[in-house]
Amino acid sequence: MTPAGVRAWQRIVGLYGRDVDGNPGPKTAAAFRAWQIAKGIEPDGEIGPLCRAAVGIADLIKPYEGCVLQAYDDERRSPLSARLLHRVGGTWIRADGAMCHSVPTIGWGNTAKPRLGIERCTRAEADQWLLEDLSSVRLPAVRRVQGTDWDAAMVCATLSFCYNEGTGALAKLAGHGFTEEAWMAYDMIGTAHDAGLKMRREEEYALFSGL
Repeated sequence: MTPAGVRAWQRIVGLYGRDVDGNPGPKTAAAFRAWQIAKGIEPDGEIGPLCRAAVGIADLIKPYEGCVLQAYDDERRSPLSARLLHRVGGTWIRADGAMCHSVPTIGWGNTAKPRLGIERCTRAEADQWLLEDLSSVRLPAVRRVQGTDWDAAMVCATLSFCYNEGTGALAKLAGHGFTEEAWMAYDMIGTAHDAGLKMRREEEYALFSGL
């Protein structure tokens, strides 16, 4: 398995931070077997069809988006503590006193609820918003382009892409046959390549392709 594929599975089984390193060491093996047991799969440490079938639809989205229960400025050049938002009239103000630089966001990367003026939420609300978005928008878009032989892991990888880049980008990706080149074209923020997006695209493609 490629390092990107290992990282994808490390996120799926619940590892985070420095433990997501692309190396299938003892900690990864233990976490993977624990995940297999939780899924009712024989804990043999092997990634087979049963494991790929057990992957959840949000298993890559959640590790990448993270869940923040207060509205925040979705820009990456300052700590989250400085990016947390509150509203003054119709304006979003950051905790450091600056106006919001990028897109107001809340929960699991949700950008719709802050447009309604929502500043805070519970974890249950964030989970419900994510489920509603996936079931009503992203999953139908993926179903329209998926192949008859797709497994749950392929759907998970494509949903992660669609949630991050949108349904229009998904249609273009499908038009290019879900090739690695087409997948990796979406690693940009503005006109600059972004290391975090590059890593996400690598992992999505690896999970999609079984690499």
